[in-house]
Amino acid sequence: MSDEINYLDFEITIQKAGKNEYIVRAESGDGEAETRFTNPFNEDKRALIDATLTKVARVLFVERASMLKISGRGWPSAGPTIINWSRMSPAAGRKYQ
Repeated sequence: MSDEINYLDFEITIQKAGKNEYIVRAESGDGEAETRFTNPFNEDKRALIDATLTKVARVLFVERASMLKISGRGWPSAGPTIINWSRMSPAAGRKYQ
């Protein structure tokens, strides 16, 4: 018999334990494990991450809004336009497995 694990069912919970400290618990049918860790990002890094995520969200919102305003027709023409674009994409005609 092999020592390799074929399937492992477990549940992970993360709880805040302090300003920058967290408790991670993993539970399975055979037992549980627990560890503590601190947030590895200082305030400057968190601010940079937040700013980057905000910028990406704004860019995606603007791109999506501009797709819906094609030729000034708005929502009614968005569906067919998106379908037409998907047919012209490099992935058109490929089957996903």
